[in-house]
Parts: sequence; C-alpha cells; structure tokens
Amino acid sequence: MKTNMEKEIFEQGNVLEKIKNSLILDGSINFKKIPTNFTSIKFIASGSSYNAIRLGHKFFELYSDKIITFEYASEFISNTTKTINKETLYVFVSQSGETYDTKCALDIVKKEGGKTLAVVNNSNSTIYNSSDYKIDVMAGVENSIAATKSFLACVVVLWLLALYFAKKPAPSYELNEAIKAINETIENSFLIDSIAKKLSKKKKISIIGYNFGYIIAKEASLKIKETSYIDTTAYPTGEFLHGHTAVLNKSKTLIEIFTSDLSDFEKNTLDKIKKDFYPQIFSITDKKIKSKNAIIFNSYKYEISKICAITAIIQLLALKIATSLNLDVDKPTGLNKVVK
Repeated sequence: MKTNMEKEIFEQGNVLEKIKNSLILDGSINFKKIPTNFTSIKFIASGSSYNAIRLGHKFFELYSDKIITFEYASEFISNTTKTINKETLYVFVSQSGETYDTKCALDIVKKEGGKTLAVVNNSNSTIYNSSDYKIDVMAGVENSIAATKSFLACVVVLWLLALYFAKKPAPSYELNEAIKAINETIENSFLIDSIAKKLSKKKKISIIGYNFGYIIAKEASLKIKETSYIDTTAYPTGEFLHGHTAVLNKSKTLIEIFTSDLSDFEKNTLDKIKKDFYPQIFSITDKKIKSKNAIIFNSYKYEISKICAITAIIQLLALKIATSLNLDVDKPTGLNKVVK
C-alpha cells in the first residue's frame, strides 16, 4: 500500500473487531460508568466528527427517548445566550481529542458545571482527560490527515452508545454483519477504480442521499474536497429539488447514494432530477441496477452494515480520485493533523 490513507481504510474491519471485543461483554454493552438518567443529550463536534455526531443523533432518535440535539463546536462557542443545563449530557466528539473549537466548547460547559462525555481516538488528550465520562474509540494511530478509520470507529461507538442508553441487548449479530460489510466492500475496492478516474476529471460534483445516506454524502463531500480539492457539495435527496438543482445547469455531475429500501418519494425525486436536468449520474447502491457508473455493494440486513459499506466506498472513492490526480492524500495542501 502506497499511502497511509489506504492502509487505514483497510484496517477498519480490525478496528470494528476490537470495538466488539472491548465493548460487548457477557451479552451487554460495556458503558457501565456512564449514567443514563439525563433527560437530554447534546452532541458537539467539528469536521468529520460533526458528521459522526449527525449519525449519532439519528441513532439516538431511533432507539432512545432522550431529547437529542447537535451543534458545530464553533457555533456553540459563538452563542452567548446559551444556558448550560445540568440535566443534559454534553457529548464532545473529536478524533484527535485536541480539536481547538471543541476544546473551547468543552471548557464552557465545564465552567458552568455541565456534565461532559468525551468520545475520542486518543486517551492521552485534553478532551479525554478533561471530561467527566470518556470513551476511547480504539481506532489506533491515524497518520493520514483525512479521518477514515477514526471516523467510522466514532460512528459505531455512538451507535452502541445509543443502544446502551435505550437499554437494548448487545447487538453482536449486527456488529458481526457490519464487520463483514466492511471487509467485503474493501475486498471489492477495485470496482471503484474506473469511476474514480472519471470523477477526477470533474470540476464540480453534487452528492445526494437520504436519511443516513445524506450524512454520509456530507462526509463524502468533505473527503473529496480535502484530498482532491474538487468543489463538492452534499444535499438531501428531496431538498435538492428546492432550488439546489440549479447547480446542474453548469455542472452535470451527480453522485446519488441510495439503497434497495428506496421509498416511492425518493425514487420519484431521483426520476425528476434525471428527467429535468440529464446529469451524468454515478450511483452508490446495493440495488442491482444496470449502469457502467454504479458502485454496487452487497445487500445487508442491518442499517449499521449498510452505513459501514457506504462509508468505506466513499473513503475509497476519495482516495482513488486523489491518486488519479497524483495528489498526496496523506498531506493535503493547507491542512494539518493535530495529533496522530
């Protein structure tokens, strides 16, 4: 493997195995030191970690009865009228544990006596050591600037945390399928090569998805931008019709993320976009469609498995677009890794 980013993408199956072996004990999810009696939970993060908390927010809404909110760390800091609620658990997600604006937000909450939880990939970090409760996502050292294995580790840990708060049994069978999904997707990574080469020639790319797919589209947009410097923007599939489709008048390139459980509304939306704008469409899906521009992954029963498979695909796609352009994916221009 020529780059750290590729190596770290390929390590993700092992990372999920480590999470399973450490956090699933005797049929229970092992977060026993974290109390669940909070009335609400607020997620705070930046960058890829923000995309992770957006997925975490959906997991908590799906499984728990808590009031769940989320906010960019920088926006949380700038809101001078906010009140720190003692009945709220403030969850700070940062792969490095040293993200500056996330640390500042943590300081604000601690100063006002709020309860804090760190979800990080660095147990020797400021955010981890300063929080009341803490979780190390155990992804291991990440040398590439683009977060890959640390992002997915945060997502899976937040999924387990949501199940823990909902007092659900340990989802060993779901986690096993998620590990299988990651490994099978990576094994088939060569299927992405031709599409990555086509996308590397584009100046602008729009990415759309729905539900979990929209949030992964946001992560895909960030990954492509920071490794290939291509102007890439993500939109919810349905919302894309509300004026955003105008971007297709100049840029006819669209990546659509969807699964076989596509609803009639979402299918009709995709059909309308195709009919009105005739974009060049690249699909990421588990639906068996006939297209030279489709990345088709295996069909899985559980949502977390689909999330893992799509995440691996968008990471590999960003990697391969950048390498097609002969760019250094490990050290993008103007970006720095806070800690390894």
